[in-house]
Amino acid sequence: MALIAIVQDDCLWGEKAKNLEKAAGLIKAAAQQNARLVLFPEMYLTGYALEDDIQQLAEAVSGPSIDALAQIAKTNQICICMGFPELDPASRQIFNSLVCLSDRGDILAVYRKIQLFDEEKKYFSCGREIKIVETPLGRTGFLICYDLEFPEMARMTALQGAEVVLVATANMHPWSGHQDVYLRARAMENQIFLALANRIGREKDLVFCGSSGFVDPMGHILAQADAQSPALLIADMDPDRITAARSGSINYLRDRRPEIYQPLS
Repeated sequence: MALIAIVQDDCLWGEKAKNLEKAAGLIKAAAQQNARLVLFPEMYLTGYALEDDIQQLAEAVSGPSIDALAQIAKTNQICICMGFPELDPASRQIFNSLVCLSDRGDILAVYRKIQLFDEEKKYFSCGREIKIVETPLGRTGFLICYDLEFPEMARMTALQGAEVVLVATANMHPWSGHQDVYLRARAMENQIFLALANRIGREKDLVFCGSSGFVDPMGHILAQADAQSPALLIADMDPDRITAARSGSINYLRDRRPEIYQPLS
């Protein structure tokens, strides 16, 4: 068994240093409660609605902000997953990314959002690769916000062996009802754990809808925040729940008929 911490909070638009300072306190609190990994919302490092300012605020994964975050992980001996705008130095492309750091500060993965939402397509390039890594929670996969709304994304992640999927999101009204459904459905239909960290607060005309949560492979909500309050959720991930969910008459991954679904691809 391993404890996960899920951060639901606001962040300051464009203020990377202040957001890292705030995050450091939350990370320390999570470590003090014996969490092994802490998950932050989408684009928490900078804020979400960057638009043309993204050119100045995007940063390489080797840059000073992720270096500072790595030191926080090492100091607190906890894995950290945080959303940020990633600049690829080689191509100069910018991605909506989620970095996953080990408890020693090493980069375990950088997941780039694959399904871009609405005007995100103006500012970001699409990611092209599902990532699965070992963390203290077990085999861990990643999604960012709109990715969750495509069942193929969670299914492909589960098929590659993920036991838990971490979702960093900046979901806003009026889409809170969608999130409530997808949070449970993606866990249930793949019989995996699913953790979701969402923003609260406001940026420009966007009002974020919170309701972060952690769901087990049977769709039971093990922890959930409300729609507007800061929260640090602590939940226990017991891998035996996956075994129990898949050992009965229903095993969705086992009972798939991929030859029938071929036209989808």
